[in-house]
Amino acid sequence: MREAAEGIVGDWTALGVRGAFLARDIDTGEQLGFAIEEPVPLASVVKVPLALVVLDLIAHGGLDAARPVTVDPATSSVGPTGIAAFRHPATVAVGDLLLLMLSVSDNAAADALFDLVPVADVDARLRAWDCAGIHVRHR
Repeated sequence: MREAAEGIVGDWTALGVRGAFLARDIDTGEQLGFAIEEPVPLASVVKVPLALVVLDLIAHGGLDAARPVTVDPATSSVGPTGIAAFRHPATVAVGDLLLLMLSVSDNAAADALFDLVPVADVDARLRAWDCAGIHVRHR
């Protein structure tokens, strides 16, 4: 495994590309990687902590999964899938926004959920859960 990781580093260096890589055995915790302490932007991966916080709110009665939310493409993020690709406003339940956000990486669905659960709330909930290595700064 170390040889594979070193090969990736060498290839990326030759291409002039920066990055990080981590592989972890879930059963043993053994890991192999490089640049794993470097902070990196989450991009669409931010949808996972957002989903966890929304699901926790639903589970504890703070948010109704059936609550309808109207998403207007004129004011939401664009993207190639889901509501983000729509040309007209659509009303979708919170639970379905979660499905779209996680299954097809729908940016507009994520925006709508961030409108319900602000970035600061998601970040604060991660702190409360002792997830110190993940910081949500913006959508």
